[in-house]
Amino acid sequence: MRVMLFRAAVTATAFLAAAAAAHAQGRPGIVLYQEDNFRGNQLPVDGPIPNLDRLRFNDRVSSVRVLYGAWELCDDAFFRGRCVTVGRDEPKLGRLGMDDRVSSVRPAGGRGGRYDGGYRPR
Repeated sequence: MRVMLFRAAVTATAFLAAAAAAHAQGRPGIVLYQEDNFRGNQLPVDGPIPNLDRLRFNDRVSSVRVLYGAWELCDDAFFRGRCVTVGRDEPKLGRLGMDDRVSSVRPAGGRGGRYDGGYRPR
């Protein structure tokens, strides 16, 4: 029993260290997709984006892949309106009532970061 608990603690510590290292290197923590099931145009993000309109992603997000952490998705710009927190992949945001409604995104708790810059519109 103690060995199992020790292994679980080591695994959790390794995961948290890897997530912290990825964040420190500016790797995206969440990827927004314009279609269900992680398809279509995508926007990798590693920090808050107060207005997705500038990136032509406003009210166009239908699924998200969470790479690390928990993220807040809000249906109005500047983190206003209805917000939901996601901490895992969501292949269909319609289940959360957020399909094509997301206007801003940030790490849960309002922590800092920056836009990854990897998005290229088709």
